[in-house]
Amino acid sequence: MHGNKGGLMEIDGEACRLRKVIKDGSNVGCGLGVALDKIKVSSAYCRTGHGRVGDRGSHSKSLFASKKLARQRNGPSSSAHEGGVASGGALRAWAGHRQPRTAEERVLYGKGYDLITAIKTELERRCPGVVSCSDIEILATRDAVALAGGQRYAVRTGRRDRRRSSATDVRLPGAEDTAMQATSYFGGLGFDQLETVVLLGAHTVGVTHCSKIKKTRLYSYGGRTGATDPSLHLDDAQVYKKYVCPNTVTSDNNILYLDAQSSVAKLDNSYYKRLQGRHGVLSVDQNLYANGTSTKWHVDRLANTNDFYWLFPKALVKLSEINVLTGTQGEVRRVCNKFN
Repeated sequence: MHGNKGGLMEIDGEACRLRKVIKDGSNVGCGLGVALDKIKVSSAYCRTGHGRVGDRGSHSKSLFASKKLARQRNGPSSSAHEGGVASGGALRAWAGHRQPRTAEERVLYGKGYDLITAIKTELERRCPGVVSCSDIEILATRDAVALAGGQRYAVRTGRRDRRRSSATDVRLPGAEDTAMQATSYFGGLGFDQLETVVLLGAHTVGVTHCSKIKKTRLYSYGGRTGATDPSLHLDDAQVYKKYVCPNTVTSDNNILYLDAQSSVAKLDNSYYKRLQGRHGVLSVDQNLYANGTSTKWHVDRLANTNDFYWLFPKALVKLSEINVLTGTQGEVRRVCNKFN
């Protein structure tokens, strides 16, 4: 334990145990690590050290899912167009703010919901009312990053959950956003251009559905019937049209990987290398590498170096501490998809 800053408790990413200080002054071990390990998120444990976890913070709205980064909460991301670490996305989109509104979102986020539910159920059995859903998603995201081959990093805990959940609170970068729109969105949360490009790198372990690109990139680009987005590699467009996303309603929920299929389970810089070759699946991704954009050289840097490996955890930590609730604000939910 390294101290308490801004209502959050700084912890070691390799720590071992959560503790709850109860009225008689004794400590009751709360094995968050046991719960996480039980469902294969991680074998690591978390510890907060002194103080009462329940007395400190919550999260805001995750960013883009998520991208988990999503919602102006905390960290990688979750939006309707992706799943993955940030997805961390899918994890975060739920613990604080809303339920999926479409069948597509339910498919994308379902496993993330089940994961958080399993962790929360185990923690409530061991130490009820101590660990917030917001903290669980941040910790699960941290462990997911490590399991995907990313750098291990420390996070601070003590968030509390919000008592408000409304779809109108969730303003996410769109799948068709330009580089300027994406950087403007993240800029409003305090991220610079490089950090924005790094956070969108969560798509290296992400997926989307055909419905997100059929109209705008494959069959009606620019509103022209039959037109295909010229920024999409011709080979990719042909494969998508013929095999994955034919122009029929029944293909809408077919899954597309946002990175090379061979790399989709790895947190690496393959995503950026694919943008260099015009293989970005979503417009918001490929637009980062459009000619004349100020983000293009950031893509080159991340594709041609190992900087993404250490920059991504740094950005996630920053994202995880945006607009957190602390002290007596909010609540520690007993069930993550319901208010107490």
